[in-house]
Amino acid sequence: MHPGARFQNRGFHCLVSGCYKVHKNGALPPKPTSIEHCCLMTEGNSWDILVNCRPNTNQCKREKNWKNVMEVYPDAKVERKHNNIELTLPVLTENLEVAAFGVPKKSDQKRMQMAVFGKDPTQGCNWKIRVYLIDDSKRHLRLFARKKQKKETDC
Repeated sequence: MHPGARFQNRGFHCLVSGCYKVHKNGALPPKPTSIEHCCLMTEGNSWDILVNCRPNTNQCKREKNWKNVMEVYPDAKVERKHNNIELTLPVLTENLEVAAFGVPKKSDQKRMQMAVFGKDPTQGCNWKIRVYLIDDSKRHLRLFARKKQKKETDC
């Protein structure tokens, strides 16, 4: 992981994970947070992935007030795994929201998956389906399916 200075000066960066809430832990030992991302991490791909944080308040959600977690918490441990990042924070005094942001190189790729929704087909009739392309992570698929299910029950 790189300190935030390079991140600020680079052009294109994108959210490559869901947003994870981390609650203040008082004097308890910190529990690692596993942040699943959708960057393709095979040979030939060399994403710069940074973990950023912001206070978890409604006010901050309107602002894009993200800061590099290593600048805010120098004692944080950020361990990059294959498809996730393990973040261990020191003792927190406020609730946080954390997420991974990626800075792709020219030939880097994202892992994506296709979600197909539709009613059961009936014989001899046209079959209407909706196809969506979403980030390839269990968290994104769960959130997307939940939204689609809620939307269909509201209709």
